[in-house]
Amino acid sequence: MKSQKLLWQEYEVAEDNTHHHHQGVPAYTPRFLSVLKFHAPGLAPVEDFTGSFHINEKGEAIYSQRFLRTFGFYHQRSTVVDTSGWYHINERGEPIYPERYRWCGNYQEGLCAVQDFNGNFFHLNLEGKKAYPHVFTYVGDFHDGAACVQEAKGFYTHINPRGEFIHNKRFLDLDVYHKGFARAKDQRGWFHINQKGEEITSHRFLNVEPFYNGIARAETLEGALIRISEEGHVVGVLRKSGVDAFHEVSRELTSYWRFYTLQAGHHFHLFDHLPQKSQELSNQLNIPLHALDKLLKALQEMQFVMLREDKCWECTSRGAFLRKDHPRTLAYAATLWREEHLTCWQNIEESLKTGAPFFPKAFHKTWFEWLGDHPEKNSLYHDALASYAKEDYEHLESIPSFLTHERIVDIGGGSGTLLFSLMKAHPHLEGYLFDLPHVLDIVKVPLQLKDQIVLTPGHFFEPWPIKNMNGCILSRVLHDWDDKEALILLKKARDSLSDNLSDRIYILEKVQEEEGYEGALLDLHMLIMTGGKERSLKEFQKLIHQADLSLESVTPFNKVTSLLTVKKRE
Repeated sequence: MKSQKLLWQEYEVAEDNTHHHHQGVPAYTPRFLSVLKFHAPGLAPVEDFTGSFHINEKGEAIYSQRFLRTFGFYHQRSTVVDTSGWYHINERGEPIYPERYRWCGNYQEGLCAVQDFNGNFFHLNLEGKKAYPHVFTYVGDFHDGAACVQEAKGFYTHINPRGEFIHNKRFLDLDVYHKGFARAKDQRGWFHINQKGEEITSHRFLNVEPFYNGIARAETLEGALIRISEEGHVVGVLRKSGVDAFHEVSRELTSYWRFYTLQAGHHFHLFDHLPQKSQELSNQLNIPLHALDKLLKALQEMQFVMLREDKCWECTSRGAFLRKDHPRTLAYAATLWREEHLTCWQNIEESLKTGAPFFPKAFHKTWFEWLGDHPEKNSLYHDALASYAKEDYEHLESIPSFLTHERIVDIGGGSGTLLFSLMKAHPHLEGYLFDLPHVLDIVKVPLQLKDQIVLTPGHFFEPWPIKNMNGCILSRVLHDWDDKEALILLKKARDSLSDNLSDRIYILEKVQEEEGYEGALLDLHMLIMTGGKERSLKEFQKLIHQADLSLESVTPFNKVTSLLTVKKRE
């Protein structure tokens, strides 16, 4: 005969969710508003008109307290919620610790994920104390000795129970380890990594499942369902791809339809006039109604506008970026990419034949020299770059080392968007904006920063009029130049620093994958326009070493920008 103490393990929640069954028979007499499953040591969370609490296998309350919510016991601890917050109790209904939290998880492997009232995530040990000193923007449960955490920049990695990083890799999304492998996601898609954080195959998928006895199901980027081995080999096809390759290629060949449709909307300032009904829009833009209808529907297909129930057209979240009043407007970029850049792209074959930029051949000067002769285009270019800076560099101000610096310089800082943001976040800093004279002519220093900012005109490849800096920023500067010129700039940046050990050079660039292709179109664009290039981490490391510097860390900000922190070689 089975022990009475083990009967609760066979209990099931009744269909009406008001009690538990044992072998199809009610396990006890009381009825509740709702019940959850039993957990060791034989207790279940329930709710009635008095509140939430726990019962034993006889349906009896095990303590007198009542809560707003209760959850199952794990490691003899249950998460509960009352008006003071979330916390854990023991089997007597007593708090394990005095603190309260915005949210608590369940204990797994002796640790529990919690979020404090400041929004920070971390883990508690069984005594209710922090398992490690630092915090994250998200943490998950521990499984097989590892947990997923999200850092302030939004990227995910794994930690051990001491809060130490298990590997130095960062991902857009991440799962726990299962039988030695974890699911991970980068810009290209989902894949599996080993316990060193290394990809086990270069293939990327729309989705992948954990391995089950050496095999995982995966959905390819083309929509096929396949089974793959731990070596990345396809061992079975469950569903063939539904992609129409013929028409996908045709779509690419006519991609200029989309480009010029957007340009038409931008040319007529259509996005700035929305929301609006078709007839009023036709009158304001002076476009015949039947022609405007074609343009609006094309933009709707591209998901830049949408038609509301009241027959008003309005911008989607994508289309809003083409309004001039958007804080990160791409309206200036829409004009910029259409003109001289388009001329150079139309002659891409010439750059591929010569390995040299086409812009100097077409316009008889380098891109930056030409901007100096065309003030309107110079303003347009830097207005466009300002929006990219707001989008891509917003995390830079949170870098702790800026707290120890006194003087920083932004090399080629353009209109100053990045530097001004740093100055506002760190009022103790003195900032130097170094760029060509015709660029600094259009800079408008915010009134509250007048005493912090020094405009410093100069030329990249002439002696720099700046010395004794504590921080030197190179944001998307190196990719404009080939390796020979980029090395010169790095050496000049090194020489601009003082002798403090805490001095750093901050390089903001896209870091190319060694064997990947993400960013290859931008790399091609740099060849065509300036003769520059996008670089892999190895290529950056080589340049940094040649400049008598050392790479301290690489911090991804988003899919197009990483921060390379560099110091003088000791």
